[in-house]
Amino acid sequence: MRVVRLAAHRSGQASAGGPDLVLLHGWGLSSRIFSPLVERLAPGLRCHCIDLPGHGESADVDVAGLDAWADAVVAEIETPAVWLGWSLGGLVATAVAQRFPERVAGLVLAASTPCLHQTDDWSYGLAPETIAATRAGLDQDYVATVSQFLRLNLRGSSAGRAMLDRVIDDLAAAPPTPQGLAHGLDIIQQADLRAGLSQITSGAWLVGGRLDRLAHPEAMRWMAAAMPDAELEIYDRAAHAPFLSETERFAAGLAAFIGRCERRS
Repeated sequence: MRVVRLAAHRSGQASAGGPDLVLLHGWGLSSRIFSPLVERLAPGLRCHCIDLPGHGESADVDVAGLDAWADAVVAEIETPAVWLGWSLGGLVATAVAQRFPERVAGLVLAASTPCLHQTDDWSYGLAPETIAATRAGLDQDYVATVSQFLRLNLRGSSAGRAMLDRVIDDLAAAPPTPQGLAHGLDIIQQADLRAGLSQITSGAWLVGGRLDRLAHPEAMRWMAAAMPDAELEIYDRAAHAPFLSETERFAAGLAAFIGRCERRS
């Protein structure tokens, strides 16, 4: 099997016996988006912010499919860790929890569901015509298409314009490749992890935004109920990026969850 190496930005010092934290970003962006969150975490926490294939500093990595992406991120982490995934990154983190349970000390899902597209029996997420229009836009002006996608899904949160500016700045500073965007959109369009949720053995903390229509609060409630050991919080003034719109609150909740994972181990 070909070994795929991704860019992983590491910070903090490993604590004695405590789990590390792995952070997986959303579609079109890079691990830079987690900088405000990581800055607020305890310096004793070892963080691994990974750029997904075709994104950020992993722009030269061209692999397709959710399983291949999960394999690639797992290869970057040597010990069991708490895995945090946002949006598309949440799909990858959930796949890791299902396929590599021994590598997951805890699962954090920020504005992510097991199925980010609509199906005959799942009314949440992106409609087929929205995905088709986004895919068509990638062939014309992919930076503008991703910018518009992000603006639509992040609007309405309490952080407002400042948060949008930060996200768009991240897109400009570390633009994804057209191939990476296409592969990510394929995962969003095809992945459906609902059937395996009951098999996730680690504890989980799910955080959504009341104003989010991509990872709808009701979809996150369904997901939490389907998992054996999941806690759910819905931030009243957040949309699709609760860790950005309410960073201090999210960081405090994350630290508490990691502490619970450490006590369980």
